[in-house]
Amino acid sequence: AKVVVDQGLGAPFYIFMYYVTTNFIQDISAQPKEKGKSSRTVFSETCERAAEMLPPTMMRHWTLWPAVHTVNFYFFPLHHRVLVQNMVLVGWSGYLSHLNNGGLMTPTEEVEETIAIKRRKTEQALSRRSSIVHAEVKVSSVSAPPREEI
Repeated sequence: AKVVVDQGLGAPFYIFMYYVTTNFIQDISAQPKEKGKSSRTVFSETCERAAEMLPPTMMRHWTLWPAVHTVNFYFFPLHHRVLVQNMVLVGWSGYLSHLNNGGLMTPTEEVEETIAIKRRKTEQALSRRSSIVHAEVKVSSVSAPPREEI
């Protein structure tokens, strides 16, 4: 029951607040004071980004932590459980930092990136087609020497 409550309520809240806090601090400190957005606007944007990043992060979270808790509760004595969880938490925190700093695209960013990739591929294909057509025109415009009849 403790694991279910932790994974169902505690973890989403913790991860959401992690994303909001780190993004808010990064965005506020990255802006020039005189031209920056208001704190309320930045906070609103960071909450939206955190909400978009939460579902894919929770899917990754739920692949790791239930297994860690299961192994920890069944195989480690009570006095070592905090140590085991903290050791895994160090790695998990680094992974969250990686996801937050570009390792995870939000669904909106993923759609935008996919559109940009398709646009580049289309432009490349059109460019190749155009160069092939120009090459064919040049080849056909060169007159072939007359053939001699035997």
